[in-house]
Amino acid sequence: MEITKKQIKKELDNLKSFYLMKNSIVNEKLKPCNKLLLLIEKYSKLIEEAPLKLQGLFNEKYKLGSTVQQMAEKWNVSTVTVNRMQTKLYEYLFENLNKEEK
Repeated sequence: MEITKKQIKKELDNLKSFYLMKNSIVNEKLKPCNKLLLLIEKYSKLIEEAPLKLQGLFNEKYKLGSTVQQMAEKWNVSTVTVNRMQTKLYEYLFENLNKEEK
């Protein structure tokens, strides 16, 4: 079954929520459920093989919770550039996740 871009965005939002909650818990005892562990493993594997810029975007947006504006300021680029990178990330994930399904 082919994964949709909408589903990828939803899964990335779930990862972002997990990483943001994990960082806010003092004792860091948050243990993800098996379904979330599989999701983390699936995306981590793909991101490790992604181009460096896409790795950076993934880490900033989903692991650190940065906004488009914050990333643009940090990287000295426009928000349009960050949005283009985001689109490239979705395309990269879409292609590679569907490649694995076949």
